[in-house]
Parts: sequence; structure tokens; C-alpha cells
Amino acid sequence: FEFPALHGDGSLEPGVAESITPNGDATVWTLTLREGLRFHDGSPVRAQDVVASIAYMGNFETSPTYALGWIDVDWANLRAIDDRTVEIPLLRPRADYLESVFAVFLPIIKEGAPDFMVPVGSGPYQVESNDGADGVVVVRNDDWWEFKPAVERVITVPINDPGARINALKSGEIDIAYQLPPAVVRAEEGNDDITIIRSSLGAAAMIFSMNTSLPPFDNPEVREAVRLSVDRQTMINSVLLGQGQLGNDLVGLGFPGYNDQLPQRTHDLERAQALFAANGISELDIVASDIAPGLVASAEVLAAQLATIGVTLNIDELPADAFFADIPRLLSTPFMTMYFSNRPAAVHLPQFVGSTAVVNVTAFAAPEFDAAMLAAQSTADAEARLQHLLEAQAIEWEQGGTIVWGFSPMILAHSPKVENVKVISDGLIEFEDLVLRA
Repeated sequence: FEFPALHGDGSLEPGVAESITPNGDATVWTLTLREGLRFHDGSPVRAQDVVASIAYMGNFETSPTYALGWIDVDWANLRAIDDRTVEIPLLRPRADYLESVFAVFLPIIKEGAPDFMVPVGSGPYQVESNDGADGVVVVRNDDWWEFKPAVERVITVPINDPGARINALKSGEIDIAYQLPPAVVRAEEGNDDITIIRSSLGAAAMIFSMNTSLPPFDNPEVREAVRLSVDRQTMINSVLLGQGQLGNDLVGLGFPGYNDQLPQRTHDLERAQALFAANGISELDIVASDIAPGLVASAEVLAAQLATIGVTLNIDELPADAFFADIPRLLSTPFMTMYFSNRPAAVHLPQFVGSTAVVNVTAFAAPEFDAAMLAAQSTADAEARLQHLLEAQAIEWEQGGTIVWGFSPMILAHSPKVENVKVISDGLIEFEDLVLRA
């Protein structure tokens, strides 16, 4: 599938939209498709398909994750003006819709054909076969609108064990090994026969989540004490084996709009000990689960760090497949490990932070945050909108309950005969840019 636009490495890249423009107050957006677009079955990509895609992605029954991005649509007045033009009316001003919604939550699917096993898309490759557990074969779409990709066929081979995955790469059985854990990668450092790529696009933001509505984390001093207790570099060295990037309690590292002006959190056990003592805290409980590899280990490292200042951390470990089984329990847990996919702040914050967030695991809400976020979404001027977004992040950084101690990057490796391997939003590889040397 293709998007109207998409997040690349540090910037928005063009997609199937020729233009995406708002009206004066950003309550109506107009999307115009490029000329001559065709689906893989030869049929034209029409504005009606875009309308059908928005309706599908905005439905909580058919697309519960993507639907969060479309809650501001005025559904009764969504319409195709002609075969290339769509008018998307909104219930409130959203000047950020290009980077926050169109580039993230709008894969274009053919009207009436939402088959995701053998999908009918319009991208540079089309599915030839999908045997589920046996892998997927995609072949080049020679009629793609942008250019003719160099690689004719891509075969994905499911290899669940990461050690077997890297061995298959080294033996020449495969050309690219995807989603590799830090331990496997560290063992290959210095191996000139493979190239290792680490990307913050598609990374997991590794988190300790404090529920600001529940004791003891409804006390800002206790939250501050926990932040000061976390030795982030030690976490990265021991949990991610040195493969990660330092976190500063915000999601969105590497994307436009990330607030890199804030000072880096420091490790200060002496100050943490004083704050814990002043508030009578000698014991804490945390729910930990490896929903992202390394989260349980991070809780164990934090327990060791807290023990040095006389605070006991009791770890309640949950199986990864049980962690999200009870959402009400999740939202009423005072302290837990968590991860978020690393996405732009303009995408992440409205979904997970503030009084209007659909899934707010920290329960953090403040009028000043809501006001800054509202302005970051509605202000027409791009520079002014950015300043509001930076302000919203600064408020969450100062007052919120999220500790992003590090980023576990999307790690992949490839053989020397594969060139121009490019990672884009959500850690996807752009097959169309690949070059395969003999």
C-alpha cells in the first residue's frame, strides 16, 4: 500500500498525493491524487478509493489502531469531489493533519477490496503469494508511477530465531536479516562481511510508566525521585548491550518536532534518596513484562539501582501475551514497564498524553498541556505550531509520568551485495530503493 505522504529519515517524503492542502482555518483538507495512478490489478486509483480508505481506517471495528487518528473527521461531509480530489472536513481545526494523520494513518486501499493477505495496492511491489507462516513473495510493479525498481522479486523468509536469522545471512541463504536483537548484533561487531544498520525510525521507546493519578506517583517529588534514580547509560549498556540511544523522557527521537532543547536527565542518587526519605518511601512495586525485549531486565537493573539508596523495588512479572489482556487493569497500575513505537511527537502525544488521549497509561493531564497541544494542532503557521508542540513536550517532560530511558533501535543487517538499504517510518524497508549486486 502507498500513503499520500510518509515520514522518511528526518523529513516528510512525497507519496501518491500531488497536493494536500488545508483551508484558511484548517477545518477542511483537500487531497489531490497524482495523475495516472493504478492499482496492481490495473484499475485506476480514484478519489473514491481514498474516501473508502479513510472510512476503513477510521472505523474502530476494522482498524482500532489507525482509527485513533481519524476521530476529528466530519464523516457526514467526507466526499470525493471528482476522480482525483477528496475533501476531508473536520470537526475542529487540525493544521497538523499532514504530518500527524495523512502520513501515518492512510494507506490507500481499493474500494471494496480490503484483503490484507493478497492486497490490491498501488505500490512499487505487489504480492504474488502469501502463504502465511511460509512467507510472502512480492514482485516488481513495472507500472509504478515513480520509477522502475531495480530488484525484480523480494522473498520474505520467516526465521523466528534471531541467531538462525543472522546465520542465514552469513551463509548467503538470505540477503537481509530484519529485527535483530542487540545480543546477536554485538557478536557480529567487526564482521566486515555484513553491514549493520541501526535506525531510530521503528525503534522501541523503552519506558517506565508512572500513573500520576495513583499514589505514590500522584506526588511530583516521588516521580522526580524515580527519574533521578534511573541510570540511563547503564540501562543501555546492560539491557541493550550498548546498542541503544539515550532517552530523555520523550517519544519521537529522530523525527521532526522532537524537543531536543531540553536538558538531558541526569542520574542523581543522592537527591533521589533525599526525596524518597522526605516522602516516606522505602518500597515500590512495578509490573514488568517483555512486551519489548529487555523491559523485564530494565526493571531488574532499576531494582539494583534503588537498592543502593535503601529503596526496595518488588517486580511482578507478567507474560508478554497477558500484558494487554486486561486494559482496565493496565490503566489502574501505578508503576510498570512499557514501550511505545517511536513516532513523531505530533502523532504520539494526542493518542497517549493529556485529558483527551484515548489511551493515557500515565493518566497525566494538565490544562497547560492540553492548551499547548490544541494550539500545536490548530495553529496554521508551521513555525508557531512547532513552538506549541515543543511547549507541550516540555510540560510533559517536567510534570508527566513517562520515563523514556532509552531507545532500542530497529536493527538489521545485510550482505555486501545489497546496497541502498533505507529504513523509513515504523522501521519498514523501502524495497524500491534496493540495489542487488552480483
